[in-house]
Amino acid sequence: EQIVRYAHRLGLGEKTGIDLKYEAKGIIPSPQLKNIMQFKKWYSGDTANMSIGQGEVLVTPLQMARMVSVLANGGTLVLPHFIKAIGNKRFNLDRQKTGILSNKVVSDISAALKEVVDHPEGSAPAAKIEGLNIFGKTGTTQIAGNKSHGWFVGYVGVHEPKYAFCIFLEHGGSSHYACVLARQIFEQLMQEGLL
Repeated sequence: EQIVRYAHRLGLGEKTGIDLKYEAKGIIPSPQLKNIMQFKKWYSGDTANMSIGQGEVLVTPLQMARMVSVLANGGTLVLPHFIKAIGNKRFNLDRQKTGILSNKVVSDISAALKEVVDHPEGSAPAAKIEGLNIFGKTGTTQIAGNKSHGWFVGYVGVHEPKYAFCIFLEHGGSSHYACVLARQIFEQLMQEGLL
């Protein structure tokens, strides 16, 4: 129940409210949902699967980028917008304080996300660029009968976090390829002075 509560408070299993039609809600499974939808009991194996994003967890790339941005900005859940500005007219970017992550938790998780990229035995050294702070988490979504999806989510900046990102390669295989693509995108942003 605690995992479910935190997942929802971080925007998973909920529409983000972005100004686009047909946004998917996703699914964060719970004992109650499994009982209602499948008439089945929840087992400790369900909790283990859910805690690592497997089983019946269904999230969107936007939800993941929004969730990781909470770590990048110190605890604020943002309402994403497709357009930041049109000409001189800027849109108000609504922010909602989560109030669920202490500074220590944000710091500890961020340190772990940094090691994912920086440590030689991390899962994302292919994304590493000297002089750039990249914090991330890789993932591979296994699909029955098809090639897996590769994920790399996180945030990046030179000194302070500037962008939250989610690289999702549908049927792209290992998350390694998502890390390689992320590196190429970050290098291009650096060349254009946007990072």
